[in-house]
Amino acid sequence: MRVRVFIAPLICLWCLAAFSPAGAEEVNRVVAVVGDEVVTSLDIDKVMKTMEAQLGQVGDPAEAAAREKQMRKVALERLIEDRIFQQEVKRLKLGVSQAEMDSYIARIKDRNQISEKQFAAHLSRRGLTPDEYRAELKRDILKHKLIQQEVKSSVVISDDQINQYYKKHLDEYGKVDQVRLRALFLTVPDDAGMDAQEVVHKNAESLREQAVGKKNFAELAAKHTQGPGADKGGELDPVSTKDMIPAMRQALGEMKPGDISKVLKVPGGFVFFQLISRAGDDVLALPKVRDQIREKLESEALEKKFQTWMSELRKKTFVQIVE
Repeated sequence: MRVRVFIAPLICLWCLAAFSPAGAEEVNRVVAVVGDEVVTSLDIDKVMKTMEAQLGQVGDPAEAAAREKQMRKVALERLIEDRIFQQEVKRLKLGVSQAEMDSYIARIKDRNQISEKQFAAHLSRRGLTPDEYRAELKRDILKHKLIQQEVKSSVVISDDQINQYYKKHLDEYGKVDQVRLRALFLTVPDDAGMDAQEVVHKNAESLREQAVGKKNFAELAAKHTQGPGADKGGELDPVSTKDMIPAMRQALGEMKPGDISKVLKVPGGFVFFQLISRAGDDVLALPKVRDQIREKLESEALEKKFQTWMSELRKKTFVQIVE
């Protein structure tokens, strides 16, 4: 990626910030430089305000301070990523037409069977104006196009890869009738955006690390879970695997009693769980799980390639965090 000349203007900008009155510096100051663009404190405050509106207030001051610190970190990284994306979108001359935007919004309304008034109310609950939502939607569509063009086209899963995975993981495809689990759920409001979800996700990852390291799952679940079983250390009633959501059922296939799953995104929030016991050993035939395996391998390959691509893109872009 060609780096454009921008040092002089940014030096001027920093100088202006340095010699501005203290109050003005607090109102808006440069916190990061990304290519030839900047991220300001007002940019971060705006993202945090949206996250706070979606997550609600926290009563405990220590917990509120810890969450604010985490939100600020997430907001800064999100904005840096957004600046890099926007610069790459500009370089590739990608765009979104008004017709595409209108069509996408119409599909959202139709799928959820909501009126224009209900849609506006939904945006209001998210702390967004219609114009802000359209800007957010435009970024999402551009990001999707960018991933499709730069990443997904290079992800192909062959039948041979599927066959090899199936043979190597036969124990994942047992017809398990019932399982007993401990689970720790963290909820996310229905109208929460990606940034608010990321804060809850990072909290779940932190709790999982504690559960794995200290082997105190029951204690953590009793204290933190926002789902059922809190009074029993997160232990749930025995459940049939056919009644579990696909993400949990898929994670279960790789586990043995005592294992703790990865953090999973589920409807309403995030969860990780510990397998207590399981039953059943009939193996599902490959044709019945071929699509499931292909989706799993595609998802893993796409995520790996995307993260590598994004990391390389960031290396090519000048990024300087000021604060």
